[in-house]
Amino acid sequence: MFTFDHKIQHMKKLHLLYLAFLLLFVSCTKSTTNTTSLPVVAYSVTGIMDQQMTVDNTENYPVSMPITINYDDSTEQKVTVSVSGVPSNLFCGTFYGAGNLFPGVMLYSGPWSGVPSYTIPLVMFCASSTYTTGTYPITVTCTNASGVSKAFTFSLNCK
Repeated sequence: MFTFDHKIQHMKKLHLLYLAFLLLFVSCTKSTTNTTSLPVVAYSVTGIMDQQMTVDNTENYPVSMPITINYDDSTEQKVTVSVSGVPSNLFCGTFYGAGNLFPGVMLYSGPWSGVPSYTIPLVMFCASSTYTTGTYPITVTCTNASGVSKAFTFSLNCK
């Protein structure tokens, strides 16, 4: 039969066992490392810079800003480029058609898409009858096939 001292000793051991179990349970933690990988932006964009325009920059004398998209690693993905924020009185895009800057040449306003490296021969011009002075923020957005986008804003200063 247990004596009172034996009961106290037994209760101390039981408490130590509970404490050890509690410490073991508390010391087990879920990993907080994020195993989700973020999409890689494996391309760079060059050539985007602020531009100046005058009323003389018509389709025969456009402002030219070639934009180049290059891959920075071996994982090649299609990159789509679009332009937004262009005022309605200005034109921004690439020429196609007759291949020169005379009437009848068409302007494609995008989006452009391809596997880098490639260059978009972007041009901007005005119709002299609707020319308005001011500074306009224009955004070029590039999105790869994984859905990762980069946005670049430049100012078009119309004097």
